[in-house]
Amino acid sequence: MLAVLSAVLAAPALAQYGNAPTTAAPAPAGETPTPQMIRPKPAEIRQNIRENIQDARQNVREEIRDVRQNVREEVRDIRGNVRTEVQDARERLRGELESKREEFKDRIEERREALKAAVEAKREAVKQQIEATREELKQRLERFRDERKRQIVLRLANGLEEVNRRMIERFTENIDHIEDVLERVSSRADKAAAHGVDIAAVRSAIVSAESAIAAARAAITVQAGKTYPVNLTDESTARADVAAAKQALESDLKAVRALVQTARDAVHAAAVALAGIPRVDDYEVEPPTPTSTTTSTP
Repeated sequence: MLAVLSAVLAAPALAQYGNAPTTAAPAPAGETPTPQMIRPKPAEIRQNIRENIQDARQNVREEIRDVRQNVREEVRDIRGNVRTEVQDARERLRGELESKREEFKDRIEERREALKAAVEAKREAVKQQIEATREELKQRLERFRDERKRQIVLRLANGLEEVNRRMIERFTENIDHIEDVLERVSSRADKAAAHGVDIAAVRSAIVSAESAIAAARAAITVQAGKTYPVNLTDESTARADVAAAKQALESDLKAVRALVQTARDAVHAAAVALAGIPRVDDYEVEPPTPTSTTTSTP
């Protein structure tokens, strides 16, 4: 390649023979030198060729340098634009996911506050009823000749209301925990959806879980308004009367516990549906980085 370039560049120099300094060959005695007798010196020809080649090479280098510089600037601009677009996309996505998460949290908090208020209202509504029932029970127990039996019945009767109160609190804590798990499942599902993953099955499971949780909360509210008085008929049937009240409480608590377990199972099903998405744990807030065309430099 260099040889061809040298030959091409040498052509103008050879064409300049007429312009190069020349030396005249000695003319025969008595004759005047003619143009045909004038020849350029070989050293001068070579010098002209070298200068032409050097000039051409310098021009080529400068052109290549300019092209490379232009390409670098274009690539730098493209990369800067891509970074800006990616950063903007990440910020938008982060904002959207955070907004959805806060909205979900707000709904959970509203439901919790509503349940708390409803339970307190139910308890306050039956408070006087419970007190009245206790006073009535004490009056009936006054007819018992066995003081020990009287104290046992009174303690068991008061214990039923206390058991119901503690179980209401435990069910409420369980539902709160179950709902926290569902919130994390929903958040991870949103991240997967932001990467273009189909989460229709997960969304359906989340909706079912929310319905199950709502049913459990409603049952807890109803349970908070129930009382379990011991209806004494006679001292001889006191044990059976206490057992009947206890059985009624256990039956109702069992029904509420079943609904809480249904809610837990529904949230577990949503988590399993989410786990069925390949590499779901790899998805973060950032969306996939846009690809750009790479420009090769000379």
